[in-house]
Amino acid sequence: MARDARVGRKGGKVEQGAETRARFIAHGRRLFAEHGYAGTSTEMLLEAAGVTRGALYHHFRDKSELFAAVCEALYADVGRAIEARAEREGDAWSALVAGCDAFADVAAEPEVVRVLFLDGPAVLGRAAWDRIERAHGLGQLIEAVEAAIAEGYIRDTPAEPLAVTLNGALNEVVAWAAQRPHRERALAEAKGAIRLVLDGLRATAGAPAERRNDQRP
Repeated sequence: MARDARVGRKGGKVEQGAETRARFIAHGRRLFAEHGYAGTSTEMLLEAAGVTRGALYHHFRDKSELFAAVCEALYADVGRAIEARAEREGDAWSALVAGCDAFADVAAEPEVVRVLFLDGPAVLGRAAWDRIERAHGLGQLIEAVEAAIAEGYIRDTPAEPLAVTLNGALNEVVAWAAQRPHRERALAEAKGAIRLVLDGLRATAGAPAERRNDQRP
C-alpha cells in the first residue's frame, strides 16, 4: 500500500511537471510571436505562466532553450497539417504538391513566420536550427521527394539536395507573402509560384516510370 502511494505521488509529480512545461511552451509561443525573441523577457514568461523562476530553470536551461521547444512545437503543428493534407492523396506526386500547399497555408501564419523564419535561425544558430528543421519540415519534404522519384514523377536524382532547394524556396516565398500588405493575395501568388516550380520538375521527369515504359515512339 505504501509503495502504491509512493508511485502515485511520483506519477503526480511527473504529470504536474509535464503540465508546467506545456504551460511554458504555450505562453512562450504567444509571447515570442507577439514580441519577438529579443522583446520577450524572462519576467514576462514567468508572469504569463504564473510560476517561479526556479520552475522555469527546472524545465529549461535558459530562455533560448524554451524558445527551441516552442520552435519544435510549432514545427510539429506544421508537420501534422502537411501529413493530414498529403495522406488524402493517391500518389506520391499529388502528395508532394498537397504537402507543399499545406505548408504554405500553415507556415504563412504570422506567429509561425516570426518564430520559425525570422527569429529561429538567428537565435538558435545554424546547426541547432538545421536539426529542428530536419526533424520536421525538411525531413518530411525529403521523404516526399524520395517517394516522387521512386514512382517516376521526378527523374532519378539525389533527393536530399533537391528537397533542400525546394525547402529554401518554400521558406522564403512564404515569409515574403506573410509580410505583404495584402497577405491573402500574396499567399495565393506564392502558392502559384511554388506550383510552377513543382510542375517544372514533373515536366522534366515526364510520365511515371510505369507509363513511360508503355509509351511508343
